[in-house]
Amino acid sequence: LWASNSSRDKYQRLMPGRAARFSLGSVPNPRGGPLGKKRETQNLLKCTKMGILCTMAVAGVGLSFLFGLTVVTALIHEAGHAMAWTLLGAHVCEVGYARPYRPALRMTIGELTIAFNPFTVFAYTLVEDSKGRLRHFSRSQKILVHGAGIGANLLTAAFAVLLCGPIGHLFAIFSASLAIQNAFFRDGQRILSALSES
Repeated sequence: LWASNSSRDKYQRLMPGRAARFSLGSVPNPRGGPLGKKRETQNLLKCTKMGILCTMAVAGVGLSFLFGLTVVTALIHEAGHAMAWTLLGAHVCEVGYARPYRPALRMTIGELTIAFNPFTVFAYTLVEDSKGRLRHFSRSQKILVHGAGIGANLLTAAFAVLLCGPIGHLFAIFSASLAIQNAFFRDGQRILSALSES
């Protein structure tokens, strides 16, 4: 104890400005003081930034997945229309998820062109002289052409429910919802128009 007191007195004489900081049995607190608070704030900011980045990454993956489901179900719908036109002897020129005759990525397979534009929400099937052929179609043929997309979506939804797991069920919901949407709007109106013809 005497040695400790002597050392303390000697320290106070040599360093008078820091004497108040010297005490027996004192243990420095690494987290105390302005430096510790600054480190805690920096760690909190790092955790917050990491959390925001992880949330953005998960949201991006989820939105990309939903966008992919939308594109696939729309192309299945248009493939149904294209198959119906082909069965009735028409020539299908182009099928796409884009706007007709607008800029898009295009790929030709045989005589069929497939178009894609991620910045639009529209799908279509281009048929050579479609209006002229429709005038010569019977009522049942018109119903087949206009309802083929709805049928394709409903069939793929049924297969997705039977054969796949949760992802398949989500795909089935998307496909069935697109079929229902078209039944009440564009394709449904055309089917009703064909039924009302004399």
